[in-house]
Amino acid sequence: QARMGKKAKKFVVLDKESIAEVRERLRRQKSPQVVVVDSLQYAEMTYIHYKKLRAEFPRVLWIFVSHAEGKEPAGRTAKSVRYDADVKILVEGCRAFPVSRYVGGAPYVVWEEGAERYWGANYIRNNVLNNY
Repeated sequence: QARMGKKAKKFVVLDKESIAEVRERLRRQKSPQVVVVDSLQYAEMTYIHYKKLRAEFPRVLWIFVSHAEGKEPAGRTAKSVRYDADVKILVEGCRAFPVSRYVGGAPYVVWEEGAERYWGANYIRNNVLNNY
């Protein structure tokens, strides 16, 4: 869908495969370098599962999507993963607000038309909020 061509083989999205299937895939040669777990709650992962995956595959970039309760991750596991993560990105109204252990990043628009609808045209043009 993202028209990544050959690069798509380096990514796996855990939305249809089980954790066991992803583990098997990652054990193969030329396995994906990036795994997107969408979502932590759908995958029914515990914090112990999370820690084992990270330990078993330390060279994989893990991206965990979480449901939210307001601006916080939903559930105990998601909150624990958040504290362990180097970079967190809150997405609200088609804008992404990155925060890392070291510095915050400037918000960026994921989808301009949707952001304009959500925040209003003046917000986008004037970039009123610069920090999360």
